[in-house]
Amino acid sequence: MKIVKANQTRMSQLLRILGIWAFLLLIWWALAAGQLSGFALIWSAAVAIFAHWLWPTLPYRLYWRHFLPLLGLFLRASVVGGLDVSRRAFQRKPQINSCFIDYPLQLPAGWARSVWVSVVGLFPGTLSVTDSGQDVRVHVLDDEMSVDQDLKQLEALLAAFIGLQLPSQESL
Repeated sequence: MKIVKANQTRMSQLLRILGIWAFLLLIWWALAAGQLSGFALIWSAAVAIFAHWLWPTLPYRLYWRHFLPLLGLFLRASVVGGLDVSRRAFQRKPQINSCFIDYPLQLPAGWARSVWVSVVGLFPGTLSVTDSGQDVRVHVLDDEMSVDQDLKQLEALLAAFIGLQLPSQESL
């Protein structure tokens, strides 16, 4: 039984290194206009091994079937947020009645919580200010904007991506 677990661990480590290597090669390929060289192959492999050694694995499994909805929300928030900021910037008298809201974030401390706090700034008129461990204070440009639904949707998608069942989702 221990041999299987050791083989599974080695296999998952190998897959992680190969995934990092493929990602680095993709970046190199994009930056080098489609040219791959022996230099890129060797150094990206070395960096992939170093990155695997340097960065610890996540303490939870990622459920990739939830990645596309998360990416879609991210892209929509980026576009709508950019349009909202540009619209406000070119108004003679911008409608700004800023306020702060305390959002009760249920994601665990670590990677998922950091991603949520970072992505919130892409939503129209919002920016995370502080994280108290339970609540995240979010600055909103206009107090008439309803941002609660976007914040909840982002939290739910991130929770699904890491396989976490939030207490507020159990009744749904």
